[in-house]
Amino acid sequence: MQQDIRQSSSGELARFGFLFIILAAATLLRAYDLDRTSLWYDEAVTWSQSTRSFSEMLSAVAQDNYPPLHNIILWLSIPVSGDSEVALRLPSVLLGVAAVWLTYFAGSFLGGRSAGLLAAALLAVSPFHIWYSTEARMYALLAASGLAFLLSVSRFWKNRPASDCLRLASAAPYSFTAMSMRCSASPPSGSSAPSTPLPISSELELS
Repeated sequence: MQQDIRQSSSGELARFGFLFIILAAATLLRAYDLDRTSLWYDEAVTWSQSTRSFSEMLSAVAQDNYPPLHNIILWLSIPVSGDSEVALRLPSVLLGVAAVWLTYFAGSFLGGRSAGLLAAALLAVSPFHIWYSTEARMYALLAASGLAFLLSVSRFWKNRPASDCLRLASAAPYSFTAMSMRCSASPPSGSSAPSTPLPISSELELS
């Protein structure tokens, strides 16, 4: 009995150790050399929106094609950490690491601890996810929100406790709104693009 307990504890410690290594690697891969490039146009638009007053920021984002949560995060963080490239991209780094963490829990719930570790490891080293976790845009937030929604739905349908219903209710609006707005912003397959460009904020103009 005691041997079984020790083996179980050893297995838990090993899984915790692997998860820690995966999250540490994910953090390093996303945080390294964040200021390697200056802000590109879309990031500059995000900066422009997030440095206004709260009401002006919401009004500017309403003309764009995504929800304002990422801008609200930057609006709150800029007075504390500044508006350098690193400061603007750091929330996306943290959200990218959170996505790796959520992938572990979603994978563990759906396929077991080993599946969770494998899924988290694959996302941690994914060049696609790493790239979008280093941009001052909403992409990392969308990925983390989608994973939180997946995990909440999975648990909801299995156990249906009140806490998961709350998580489901909080994660769903951002995920579905972001995806539906992105889809509605794209012309249907086989149709021509609209003659009037989609509304984006644009006090910033390309030189």
